[in-house]
Order: sequence, then structure tokens, then C-alpha cells
Amino acid sequence: MNAIEQVRNDNKSIYNRFRSIQHDANFVRYVAERIKALPVVANERAGTWYTDPKLRNHETSAYFKSTDGHHGQWDFNLRRLNRPLLELITASTGCILVDITRKGKRFPDSLAKTVPLWCAVINRATQLYRLSVDTDGNQTNSSNLVWDTKLHCPSNVSQSEHAQMSELIDIFAEKLLTSCADLTLIYKQLLKPLRPLWITPVTRMFLGCHQGEQLWNEIKTDLDFYPVICVSASMDPLHMKTSDVPIFPLKTDFVYIQGAADDSEMWAPGLTSSLFWEYINSHELLQSTPQQCHHDIHQLISQSQSDQIQSSMHYSLKKGSAFDWIGDTGIAIGSFHAADPSSCWNEFDVIINCGAREFPENTIYKNAEQGKLYVYLDIPEGKKGQNKLFDCIPAAIQCVQGKFMSQGRRILVHCMQGRDRSVGICLALLVEYMDANWIMSPTGKSCRGQLDKDTIRNRLLYIQRFRMVASPSRATLKKINLYFLETNDHSNRDT
Repeated sequence: MNAIEQVRNDNKSIYNRFRSIQHDANFVRYVAERIKALPVVANERAGTWYTDPKLRNHETSAYFKSTDGHHGQWDFNLRRLNRPLLELITASTGCILVDITRKGKRFPDSLAKTVPLWCAVINRATQLYRLSVDTDGNQTNSSNLVWDTKLHCPSNVSQSEHAQMSELIDIFAEKLLTSCADLTLIYKQLLKPLRPLWITPVTRMFLGCHQGEQLWNEIKTDLDFYPVICVSASMDPLHMKTSDVPIFPLKTDFVYIQGAADDSEMWAPGLTSSLFWEYINSHELLQSTPQQCHHDIHQLISQSQSDQIQSSMHYSLKKGSAFDWIGDTGIAIGSFHAADPSSCWNEFDVIINCGAREFPENTIYKNAEQGKLYVYLDIPEGKKGQNKLFDCIPAAIQCVQGKFMSQGRRILVHCMQGRDRSVGICLALLVEYMDANWIMSPTGKSCRGQLDKDTIRNRLLYIQRFRMVASPSRATLKKINLYFLETNDHSNRDT
């Protein structure tokens, strides 16, 4: 076996990946223990592998895409406002945001550029909003606090790129202000501007001293901003300088893989960050052999899939906890828990399942009262489901047409997590039936001839006001746009 083949095999090893993730997660824990005052937040999806659930006493996660920070492609995406994160930051006076990169860099673009853009745009939009409602737009409740709207990036971002990004701040802020996003509460709660800071495994500062927590608490009280501490958990051993001394030096009994958890569906189908932490917290990985680790993980995945089926059949729903009503539309979006046959018909008249058959259908029909409707749309997860979602839009629209929409029936649209496919189908219903005054029309005809991408985008922002975890994929939104804007299936219907 030559050297290249050996490297490839090392990178495919679950054991090496687990040891690498565990090594980097230890650094995240080290940071969190020295800045205990701030909550730890994982940037989806890779960041969840590096943040022990024991460190998180909340359910908030973040979604900052590196592509929004790629050179020449900078964007402030209204689909990724991260409103729950904003609320957590204002409530906790800051946060620790965790992500990784596998590209031989110290910081992923998500932390180096996307998050700084987000902070600057939120700050600028808040300032402009306050200027429009009072004359104190440059200040907060503290009369001596100057409101910072500058773009702050780490040193690896060139001056040229920084200047180009800075020119976009006002444009993105105006884009946010003129959207339908409801951020009034944030504008009132944001008493200080947001400011990103950066930490890597070779950052020393106060982290290396025993009084780190005490020093941080003293620093935090004097800050004129809410710190968004961006922790890049993975190391770049190939490009480290001799002066770069990591807090946790690498050991020699495994092959370190930078950003080992990235694209986990490629190297371990069925394995999730939750299963990883279940394994780490119940096994002594350092005492395990690569062969034993590989065997244990496959057993864990199989057991998890079996447990998931069993828990679906015996889940007891906590009323209202698994779904969110979307304003006054009469439509709710939820996870599969919301469709528990023992109680779902007490809440809903129509149930549209966009995911797997988590519950036996005979129990669903058995408990359904006369006049109620259950619709199953077989939309697989991942790429396989993209075309199927498009094909299912007419069925979803038709099943709520007429009496169900006009008689104020309660409709649940759900998938496994209530974040992607169910949001896409609900978005289709709102595009079809919601008029320009945000009123649901039984026929939907009042909306026709007025549709464009802005209309669809604003309907999504309306959904996200009430379902903050709603995060449809780009592919899902492309199918919605394709159906309503580029095909004859919609425009020629009922004409």
C-alpha cells in the first residue's frame, strides 16, 4: 500500500474520526468551562458533533453557511436570520458559537465572514430602525454607548475583501428592513451591538491561566457589546507555526483528521451527532481498538433505528410542544410527535404527513373522527425527496381546498423534525391561499397573477415568525419556486 492509499484509509477510519472529534470537543469543553457565563451554541450541522449535550442547557442552534461568506458570493440570507440565536444572545449577554473546517484553514468561512456579516447587518438594521422611530438611533438605553456598525473580521480576511464586504452592509440592512421579517422584539431587546471574537486551539490569552473564568467575568462586565465568541474547534497541524502551541497537543496513537465530522452521511450513514455523544459518554474510547469501535458503532446505529420505530409507536405527546400554529392561518407545522394517534385528532381536523410512516396507519385511521382527513405524502429525506416534493404539491393544495380551508378546519403539516419538507408543503399552501393582506382565501384565486420570488420569500418569513426552527433547504425552495413561477401546473389550474 502506497502513502496516498494509506492516507485515504486513515481518513475513512471511524476510529480515527472519533478520536479526532473527541480531541477537538475536549478543547470546546475547555473553552466553555472558562467562559461559563455564556451559552454554548453549535453551528449546524458539523458543530453539533463538537459540543457535548451536557454543555448545552438550551435547545438553540445556529445555521450559518460558509457559502454565504465565500469570496464574491457574500450574502445576508433572510432564510437564515437565526432569530432564536439572537434571542439567546440578548438573554445571556452573548454566546459561544462552535464550528469546524476541514480545508487546511484556521477558520471556516462561516465563522470568519458569514457571522461577522450577520453581526454587522443586524447592528446596522437595528440602528436604522431606531432612527426611523426616534431621534436616538446612534445610542441605546445607555446614553454613553456608541452603536458599533462596523464589520469585524479575523486577520486572515484580507483588507481588500473586508472593504468589499463592508460596502454591502447598508444594502443587506435595507434588505432586512424592507422584508416581512418580524424583528421588532429583537430591536427592543438588543441593548448592545453584536461583536464577533475568535478562538482557535492555539489561542492563549486568558484561556491558559487558572483564573480564566474570573478574568472573563471581569472583562464581560465592561464590554460595550454582546460577544459572539466564534470557536473554530479543529486544528490545522500542517500549517501551524512553531509559535503555535495548542492547548491540547495531538497524541500519536491515532491519525488526526481536521474537521473529521464534516459530511458524516458520507463516511457513516445513519450515524448522528446524538449517537456519537451517546457512544462517547458510555464507552472509554481511549481503551477501545479500531475494530471494536467500528463494531460498536454499527450496533449502535442498528439499535437506534429499532428504538426509533418503537418510540414512534409509544410516544406520549405533550400538548402543543411538538408543533407551532402559523399565525391565524389555521395551519400548524410540527415534528412527527405532533401526529401521535392517541391525541392528534383532538388538535387537528386534517393531518398531512410529509415524512416516513412513523405511526401505523391503522391506529391513525382508527382514532380519527368522522369528517377528518389524513393524507400521506411519500417524500423521502435527502436528494431523493426533492422531485417527490414537487410532485406532491398539487395533492397538498387539493386536499385542503374547499370546505377544509373555508370552514376554519385545523390543519397539521408534519415531517420527522418539522424543519424542511413540512415547511415546504406549508409554504406551498400559503403561497396558494394567502392573499396580499395575509388573509387565507378559500379559493386562492385572489393570489394568482401576483406571484414572484419576493412573494414566496415573504411567505416563508411569515412562517418563520411562528416556527423559528423552520429551515427549508435550498432544494426545497427551488421546487416551490419552480412549481409556482415556472410551470403550467399552477398557472393553468382552474382557469
